[in-house]
Amino acid sequence: MTTDLVHNPYRFGDLEAWREAVLALHREGPMHRMKPEEFRPFWAVIGHPELLEIERDPKRYTNGPVPVLASFIANGQIDGKAMPNLETLGY
Repeated sequence: MTTDLVHNPYRFGDLEAWREAVLALHREGPMHRMKPEEFRPFWAVIGHPELLEIERDPKRYTNGPVPVLASFIANGQIDGKAMPNLETLGY
């Protein structure tokens, strides 16, 4: 999915527009695969039952090894070593 709804802090400048966009996203489904150009791909989980399932099963669902959303530039290396192409679960 191509949207900057969950990773662009400027979207929060107009909360009414942001809320309308989130409601539209909810209507499309509870989980969305995000592939922004400047970040690693991640899942945006916005459905409450789905979020509860994920929270209750940490062995199956992980938010690591990189548990924060950071750009490739900020996130490209850890301790001087290049990171592999990882996909994380963001919620």
